[in-house]
Amino acid sequence: MHVTRLEQMLNTTAGEAKTVKSKVMGALVTETEDMVKDAADDAVRDAALISAGQRVEHFEIATYGAVRRWAELLGEKAHASLLDQTIKEEGHADHLLTEISNRVNPYAQKAA
Repeated sequence: MHVTRLEQMLNTTAGEAKTVKSKVMGALVTETEDMVKDAADDAVRDAALISAGQRVEHFEIATYGAVRRWAELLGEKAHASLLDQTIKEEGHADHLLTEISNRVNPYAQKAA
């Protein structure tokens, strides 16, 4: 859904949207794979996965925030509003991950 919104905005504004692979996201995935592989306990693995998910959410929130600001500077109020909606959705996902981590992390701490 978020990618579709971005593509629609770019198609409207620039005429086309090209996909560019994020080096940061690739590095986050690689780091997550390493943490999961190194986790000796299921609870520790779960905590690592939640942490990785939150890092992705934070990266996305920061990126959408920058793009929203660019939209505001360009006078694209409708696009800025859509991006604000996306940021709120990402923030909600981060909040849910925090709630899950509050349940999982005590078990991971005991296992460590």
